[in-house]
Amino acid sequence: MNTSVTVETLTSLTAIEAVVCDWERLAQLDASDGYFRSPAWYLSWLRRIRPEVTPLVFVVRDRQTVVAVAPLCSAQRGLSLRTVTLAGNDLVCGEYLDFPCLPAYRRQAMEAIWQSLTSATMNWDLLILNAIPCEGDLFWEARKRAEQENWMLRADERACPFIELPASFEAYLERFSKKRRKHLARAMRAFKDAGAEFKTYRTQPELEQMLPRLIELHTLRWRKRGKTGTLGRPGFAAFLQDLARQKSDGSLRLYTLEQGGVAKAAMLNFHFGESVFQFQNGFDPGWTLARHSPGTVLLLHAIQVAIGERRSFYDFLRGTEEYKFQFADRSRLISTLSLARTTRARLYLASLDMRRSLAALKAGAPDQGSATRELIFLPR
Repeated sequence: MNTSVTVETLTSLTAIEAVVCDWERLAQLDASDGYFRSPAWYLSWLRRIRPEVTPLVFVVRDRQTVVAVAPLCSAQRGLSLRTVTLAGNDLVCGEYLDFPCLPAYRRQAMEAIWQSLTSATMNWDLLILNAIPCEGDLFWEARKRAEQENWMLRADERACPFIELPASFEAYLERFSKKRRKHLARAMRAFKDAGAEFKTYRTQPELEQMLPRLIELHTLRWRKRGKTGTLGRPGFAAFLQDLARQKSDGSLRLYTLEQGGVAKAAMLNFHFGESVFQFQNGFDPGWTLARHSPGTVLLLHAIQVAIGERRSFYDFLRGTEEYKFQFADRSRLISTLSLARTTRARLYLASLDMRRSLAALKAGAPDQGSATRELIFLPR
């Protein structure tokens, strides 16, 4: 392997689009976590969620071959704080972000990217590495760099529950107690007896037609709780439509429970390599069958499909909602690392610490402090 690689810095969408094919090839190499590292995810987020930020993509090459990509962006936070962040996390909650890379070049590419990030021309105050796996080398490399450079480091960890899928759906159901299995069977039978049926939408025209219904059902569900829900936020509908246009490989799956030809519950999942990621869902709380837990029945259907496709993991993504741990058997940690290398960035992180401590005191909860504590995770 050539010991000398070059790094090109791309700051325009036109330049980035020229390397999309190479970038996608690298993202596909990680069969379990690569989905959120794809150019489609990055570009849809940039265009629809955060069009005000500046693209900042480092492309590492060995001669003419693209061997790694660092999908970042830069922005101004407040009046004077210059930030660089991994893109694709804010609002849409992209998980397991990282630098897609040819495995043989990983160490060399990582060093080249860090040199570019810390060069004299990169005039940033705060570096934020969003939603990166805690077992990954980017996490440990960032911690090492912060220590070497004497940067302030803060981390925010989140658990991502997941299921390590067995060979059959029957084997998965055996994990539940006899009483729980009877309850689930009763719920599934209630929908079948009422004429409800599962439908799957995966082509771009189908998704374009049905995504608005998912958003409507999601909003209805959250409105009953007095909230708007994620999908009702500005830009989210356009983000999903943009993603569906770029991802024409069937990886977006919209599962619905329908009665009389009308979708009453819906779930959007991403199928990628060994993994299925459960992204967003919703149901009509006014449906006469709502008391039979349509979300649970739709989830079981999605798990059954994943097992039938011989996927290895069904991932609930971040969040420790109780229902996830009724189905998941393991979890991983992701972390958002914030690295402050200037005084103004240190003051910014210190003010965040203070606000969090005050909020914890007001809520009567113990202060969790900064994320310098040991991390425990179950890698997959």
